[in-house]
Amino acid sequence: YNTKDGADKASTNQMDVYAGALLAFNEFQQMNPGKNYKLEVVDINDYGSPFALTMSGALDDCELIIGPVYEKNLTPLATWAQGNRIPVVSPLDPKAAKLVKANPYFFQYPPTPETLKESVYNKIAEDATDCRSLLLYEKWTGKSEFVTRTMSSLNSRGVVYDTLSYDILEGRGIDATMAEKMDMKGANKVIVASEKEAFVADVLRNLLLVKGNNDSLTIDVYGPSKWKNFEIIELEYFHLLHTHLSIQYYVDYNTLQVNNFISSFRENFNTDPTPYAFQGHDILMFFIEALDEYGREFPIHINNKEKSLLQSTIRFEKASNEGGFQNNGVRNIIYYDNWEIKSW
Repeated sequence: YNTKDGADKASTNQMDVYAGALLAFNEFQQMNPGKNYKLEVVDINDYGSPFALTMSGALDDCELIIGPVYEKNLTPLATWAQGNRIPVVSPLDPKAAKLVKANPYFFQYPPTPETLKESVYNKIAEDATDCRSLLLYEKWTGKSEFVTRTMSSLNSRGVVYDTLSYDILEGRGIDATMAEKMDMKGANKVIVASEKEAFVADVLRNLLLVKGNNDSLTIDVYGPSKWKNFEIIELEYFHLLHTHLSIQYYVDYNTLQVNNFISSFRENFNTDPTPYAFQGHDILMFFIEALDEYGREFPIHINNKEKSLLQSTIRFEKASNEGGFQNNGVRNIIYYDNWEIKSW
């Protein structure tokens, strides 16, 4: 991790990652008595630069390096680690994904936005039989890259769909136009190719007008992962329209493993774990188990093997013959009208 003025002023998020990782390390040790592993924590600011850190010898005996957080610090460190055949994990920064291309020892943990969208397209294709599909997008954007890619992805999967684009300013009465393009007595899949919260809110409001009290009409909505962070839209809209999202991380608080982790975190740190704490736990647990089972050459053994942890689904896939590994595991969730959220 890295701080600016010492540990007492460290990034709260980064310290949460460390706290979660520490609990995972202790959990692993308890499950595997007699295993001799050591967890070293390095503040990159103690060395001035990633280059100075690598030259100091502090990392020479490492079997695995997690971090630094930011791509600018990961780049020189990953190059050094590649020369020493030490796996390096990028824990948080999506920008670091470009380092996967030419480093066989580099692991990009956060799934890319493209991976999340492809997961949604796959689900739409699976669900598109015996229903009508409608693609909605904002008129003023025209055939934006997002819209064009969505169409191309649906076409390549054999999804048959109608389209409708409109502008919010001309949205009065658009619900009637939507209804004309839907099966009012059956199942409908509505794909919304937009990450603009105001437009998405208008779409969902109009879809609820279409639905009304028609019990024979069902509408399932599919959208990009960014919707999970929307703040204006009524959460009830997502539930009433059975919204499907593919997201990087999701915690099911009904599982025993999650509740055990929460209890342990509270006991050790007197607070509840944040998503960053869950992230630290999942990363450390996945890699220490892989390292324990296969040794430093574990990368060749884990390609395309899926594993589900507290908030992450992990499926590393090799980017190329010369490259490293990108995590293509996602969490797929559905909002149900009884206020439940379940994995699909």
